[in-house]
Amino acid sequence: MENEIGGIEEGDGLCMKEDLDPVTLSAAQKFQKWFVENYFDGKYIYLKGDDKIDTINTFFDIYVDPVTGLIGAGGIAQMSADTGLDMSFLQVYLNCLFVDNGLDENELVKAIAVGDPHFTSWQGANFDYHGACDLVMIHNENFNGYAGMDLHVRTEQIESGEYSFISDVALRLGSDILEVRKNGSVFLNHKSMDASQFPLVVGGFPATIEKDDKCFDIGQIHTCVASQTVEVVVGEHEKITFKVFKDMVHVEVIGRPREMAMGAVGLMGTYPAKGHGRVARDGFTAMQAAGDFGLEWQVRDSDAKLFMEDRYPQFPDACIAPAEVHASQRNLQDNAELSERAHAACAHVSNDRKTYKNCMFDVMSTGDETHAMIYGAW
Repeated sequence: MENEIGGIEEGDGLCMKEDLDPVTLSAAQKFQKWFVENYFDGKYIYLKGDDKIDTINTFFDIYVDPVTGLIGAGGIAQMSADTGLDMSFLQVYLNCLFVDNGLDENELVKAIAVGDPHFTSWQGANFDYHGACDLVMIHNENFNGYAGMDLHVRTEQIESGEYSFISDVALRLGSDILEVRKNGSVFLNHKSMDASQFPLVVGGFPATIEKDDKCFDIGQIHTCVASQTVEVVVGEHEKITFKVFKDMVHVEVIGRPREMAMGAVGLMGTYPAKGHGRVARDGFTAMQAAGDFGLEWQVRDSDAKLFMEDRYPQFPDACIAPAEVHASQRNLQDNAELSERAHAACAHVSNDRKTYKNCMFDVMSTGDETHAMIYGAW
């Protein structure tokens, strides 16, 4: 498909390394290094070997006019000033890379909230939000023939406010509401359910429960921690999973875009959307700061009410702000021994940069190596 963006012809969405002359390639590498250092928020992209220059699925949309789809001259001017690169090169290079973040209809997408908590959007953008409140993770009116889906998470701070975690989740499918709490309690339409009452039917879909121990070797120590998994299967490849582990609730939503994500808005991103998908409630304003984005998707009076019990704060009272210094930062400065233990505990996911980073973050926050077990346990 050929079209015009900003006067530069765009092809099928991929630029080939071999298409760039040495001078342009060197400039592109310099630009990407600067981009990753300053705006990293998802897939990290480097030009090396015989790799393609893949689409950068992060912040290019903040430089794009939401109405015309053109890359703004003001944004390019600022990038030119920041990087020392020629504006004409940036215009060509950005237009070569800037394309719709569309996926093959059979390619699975994920929306994830894990740890304390680390969010991953449909587009693969990673961010943390440590405020405490009720948040719209997913709102999708199109789901299951317009029966609809709402997924809200309730975040809670530790006493010092140095980090937060998901203490409660509520899922609406059609007219049914499933709620799972950090202590393992499960409610269907506000009625308590125990394991003997599973499998349940939620919005016409089967829900199962599994209780088991997750066991890992951490250094020389073999450790097991109790876990509980509640899973709702909503299609051949689609499922919604809640894992209760270490008094936290972890969430994974996975499926094909058309069945699961198409039309979705919320903390997991607007789909479809260019770039990282972090879009405001107005439907087109891209939001860069995770703190502002979290506040934007606090549950409001206009959203569905899913949780059985209200907990402060409720809109219009804003989310409780996080501490200025996160626990992981404080411990990183003050506790070298914990850092060594965290590296050992997270070694099993060291081949995945983002997962390893999140794992380290959680262990350094809590001081507890067993939090590393949630990574790779799905």
